Amino acid sequence: AVFPELPREWVRSPGWTKYGEKGPVSVPYPQCSGWCSMLKCAYKMVTISLLLAVAISPDFVYSWVSPALDQPWLYNRAPNTDLLIPFGSEPKTVIGHHIMFDRARIAEEYSEKRSNLRFLDTQSLHVCVSGLENTQKGQWLGANSRNEILDKDWMKVGSPNSLAAVHKLYCGRDLDKSTRDVFVSGTHSDVQAQFQSLTAYCAGDVVATYNVLRNVWSLYKERFPSPVTLAGMFEMASCYIPTNKNWQRYTNESDNMFYTMQGEIQHVLSNLADDALLRYHLDKKKTESDPWMSQLDWSTKKILGVKDKKLSKKLQAEEDARRKQELENPSPTSISGLINTVCSETVEKPKHYLGAPEWYRTLCPKASSYHDISWTRSPSEISLSTAVAPMLLKLACHGHTLYRTHHHGWGFLQPKSTDEVKT
Repeated sequence: AVFPELPREWVRSPGWTKYGEKGPVSVPYPQCSGWCSMLKCAYKMVTISLLLAVAISPDFVYSWVSPALDQPWLYNRAPNTDLLIPFGSEPKTVIGHHIMFDRARIAEEYSEKRSNLRFLDTQSLHVCVSGLENTQKGQWLGANSRNEILDKDWMKVGSPNSLAAVHKLYCGRDLDKSTRDVFVSGTHSDVQAQFQSLTAYCAGDVVATYNVLRNVWSLYKERFPSPVTLAGMFEMASCYIPTNKNWQRYTNESDNMFYTMQGEIQHVLSNLADDALLRYHLDKKKTESDPWMSQLDWSTKKILGVKDKKLSKKLQAEEDARRKQELENPSPTSISGLINTVCSETVEKPKHYLGAPEWYRTLCPKASSYHDISWTRSPSEISLSTAVAPMLLKLACHGHTLYRTHHHGWGFLQPKSTDEVKT
């Protein structure tokens, strides 16, 4: 399909306006049925107020203006569908990039009856055929920010999910998104003053989405020829969660449960870190031979002005006996005493765990000054996402110790078989 010509001037009146050969005409909603209506919504991010939208069908161009554009006080009222976008009850397929954002601003989607709208997301189509996983996204964005050449093979055939990046990948042209900053950092008056250019920006994004669709659709159909896959995408994009006045209570209770469990996990990991530190100082050889503990960085920073004390044979024997007893029956007192011993401080200011091993130091908060009363000696910055957590939990895969390297990431070391060793 060929897009109709975009208007040179956009009508600034509340509701939908249709642009055709006979000029602009006010309509209740886009009058198109069949394959698609490309949609782009824009809103003021500071106040989260929906202001503009543009839709394009095979025959006409449509623009929508919120009544709140010239009457911003309308957003001070209780939430209602009067300020959402009407799309009509006729069956339509609405296409957009990250279309769920636009769907949340369509009035019919808040009806108790299921609407006849279906949504197709070009972002989802892109993820299916040329999307990147999290590690690749970081590498791609880092190289792009440094203006480096995307020389790796996967960088040439994939991209992050933003419309600008996807448009560059499939269409080979940059997409100017600078106008969007008005919605981010500008005022409501700025949107009013730049109405024409901002509406044209929305229309430009719709055209860009259409160009992306033309290129990614053939790749998607080649990769997923079964109509069941497409039907599943339509169905997933039409789901909703029915709620009532208890929804806020549900979200609050869920948040509270999450933070409670997160605190319990952090407490367990913190205790494991303290226990590992104690066992290392009580029996270094055993700790260094442990396949998990040996992966941790046990190096320490030397404390200036402190010399190692050499014990006599009698005192050394007594010290070894004490350590053996504490190793067999560790107590909170012994753990806290050890932490206070190895994590020394001087009179001038608290030292950041100078006597503690490097892996333990990275888990502990830094004190801003000697008089910082909120500072405590505890590995409170540990979580399941920290690299030392699998070591402390002694995780294994297929019975083999989990291992991590900077080059390969996470994996496990599989010992050679007896035959291989003999060979």
